[in-house]
Amino acid sequence: MSEASKAKASNKAYEFMMETYGPPPRGLNEETGEGEKADWWMARLGHLYGFSRWLGDQEGPAKAEVEPKRPDQPPVFCGEPPSGDFRDSFSAASTLCQVTCAPCGRTHFVTGEMAQGTYETGELEELEAEAALRPEWFVREDQFDDISFAYVGGRTVVLDCPCNWLRTWETFIRQAERPVASFLRKRAKEERALAASKVELAKKLEEAT
Repeated sequence: MSEASKAKASNKAYEFMMETYGPPPRGLNEETGEGEKADWWMARLGHLYGFSRWLGDQEGPAKAEVEPKRPDQPPVFCGEPPSGDFRDSFSAASTLCQVTCAPCGRTHFVTGEMAQGTYETGELEELEAEAALRPEWFVREDQFDDISFAYVGGRTVVLDCPCNWLRTWETFIRQAERPVASFLRKRAKEERALAASKVELAKKLEEAT
């Protein structure tokens, strides 16, 4: 909306409110709108907003929001996968059908015999059809009967995903090994002290009874 149209909308909105609700209380600061005048405006703000939206629509239909375009290729965060020790340090879950790796958006799905009974009717066929159209966004697992994943930072991460997102965590921890180790030692000390205090409290309660 142009500046002229905005001014027109503002004037018409003000006229609309004056005609509908009457003038604001008198004897108050006309510039700051303190006290009852401010309440008068706030109480009618919803009507003013709705009227302004309607008036703006008279200028023409609003432009539809354009959704961000999905990249042609899923990301790869690191050129090499995490080490076996780092990968195995996660308490992994597994699925017999499909799971999406949250950091990169790839969908991993299993096609083995054990997985056949875990899909809904036609679900596996739909996955295979989508994978044929966009193979870069799908990882078909034919060799194993399940897919291992873990929840890392609140996100579902497929441990063997080609995006290698876990490797970025491992690299950070290796580069910040000393401060990370110091932090973990402090946390462990605090946890031990808390556990000891709970044991002591439990003993005192038991003695009191």
